[in-house]
Formats: sequence, structure tokens, C-alpha cells
Amino acid sequence: MVPVAEGSSNIQPGVKGIWLSKSCKVICDLLGVETSDLRFKARKVRNIAIKKNWHLERFFGFDKDLYEETANHFGPTNDAFARQFLGGSWRDHFPLKSVVKNEYLGPVDCDELLELKESFVEALVGMNFPSARLDEAIQLFLGYAKENNVHASNLRDCHSYG
Repeated sequence: MVPVAEGSSNIQPGVKGIWLSKSCKVICDLLGVETSDLRFKARKVRNIAIKKNWHLERFFGFDKDLYEETANHFGPTNDAFARQFLGGSWRDHFPLKSVVKNEYLGPVDCDELLELKESFVEALVGMNFPSARLDEAIQLFLGYAKENNVHASNLRDCHSYG
């Protein structure tokens, strides 16, 4: 495992960690489990990501459209702040960077699906997810991972992971 810098408390969980976190939220919503009742949500996924070195492949979901939407939504307050404290407009100080969008598109094979399923279970158990609903959550997760995935055709034969 790669050591994390001292004092780095807000480490991004990387593309797989973001995907896992979103998966946990989607499944909890489908089951009607209030995520506000769960403990250590972000910390649990982040710790899994660090342990698996997922944090090294950084997530970047900000594209031109999202930049414009965010800049327009927060424009007046951000611009006032930038003019008062930075001596210029917000866009001058924080232009859209030429960064390629980097998102995880789902497991590419059965082994990766198994790793994600195990990480999903570890995350939910660590959050004190209701244990009586865990098997149902796992089945929903497997369906979600297979259906919301550009690699879905590679996962058709992953029957033994349920």
C-alpha cells in the first residue's frame, strides 16, 4: 500500500471509490434505507479505496458543461469573493482546466465484479447497514453493476458471484 501524506484527511477515493460510493447510495435508496442513519459513509469507502490503491486513479467528472453550470449557479457570490480577495474575476482565477474526464465505467470482468462486490459488502457492514437486508442489497448491487456498465457483455457469465 502506498503511504498517505501526514495530515491528508480528505483523500479522494479515486474512480472506483466514487463508483462504489454511488453504488452504495443507489442500493440504499432502492431499499429505502436512510443513508443519513449510516455511520462513517465517506470514511469507509475512502479507507477501502486507500487499501486497494484506488485513490491513485483520480476521479475527474468536471467537464465543460458542468463547469459552466456551476460557474453560472455560483457566479455572483464567487465573483464578488474573487474581486474582493483575489483582485479579479472568478473565471480569471479558476478557468476550466484542460483535464480529460476520468470516470469509472464499471467492472470489466468477473474478477473485478467480485472485488467490487466484496468491497460493497465491506463498506455496508462498516456503515452498520441493516444485516437482515444485506443479501437483498448484494443482489441489487450485482444487477446494478451489470446493468449500468459499458462492459456489461463481459459480465454475462458471472453467475457464481451472487
